[in-house]
Amino acid sequence: MKNSSEIGSGFVPIILYAILICIGASVLGLAFNSLYIKQLQWWQPEKYKYIFEEAAKKSAENPEDKNPQPENPADVDPQPTNSCEPYSITIDEAYFDYFQDGDVIFIDTRFESEFSEGHIKGAINIPKDQTSYVFDKIKDQLPLDATYIFYCSAGCDSSMTTAFKFCNEGYRDGQILVSMDEYQYWVDAEYPTE
Repeated sequence: MKNSSEIGSGFVPIILYAILICIGASVLGLAFNSLYIKQLQWWQPEKYKYIFEEAAKKSAENPEDKNPQPENPADVDPQPTNSCEPYSITIDEAYFDYFQDGDVIFIDTRFESEFSEGHIKGAINIPKDQTSYVFDKIKDQLPLDATYIFYCSAGCDSSMTTAFKFCNEGYRDGQILVSMDEYQYWVDAEYPTE
């Protein structure tokens, strides 16, 4: 019969091997990421910057001590809430369900240089490095009741970031669609480009 020290002795090396495998896999992953052209982003503060800016703006505009409550809640007109959540679609859905009907505006969030090399026919470029600037310049030309499909290149999340910008500007749920496929899929499918 084995004593308790003999039973647990095989367990310790297994744990050590598992730890070594995890460390090795992490080092290998970091090495691959540093060599990969389109590196994974560890932290993207610009992606979340709008949250902090909006909170600071609201607190500056409406300090808590200057927020009077109505005497009779029935006298208050209800304010519409803008519930907007970008909806993910594929490139094929974008083409067959929207592009062919001509009832959509495509927003290309790639850099200007990428856009000028080719884009979905009729798309508008709101580059990821100039989102607020370009949006502010053209927002009067972007109808609130239109449907928008945002797209970008591989490994980019700028289409989702720009879609949330539209949500924050009053565009409604169901009108904001984001293609989770990259632009190259559109090209590979031989859908119309210019």
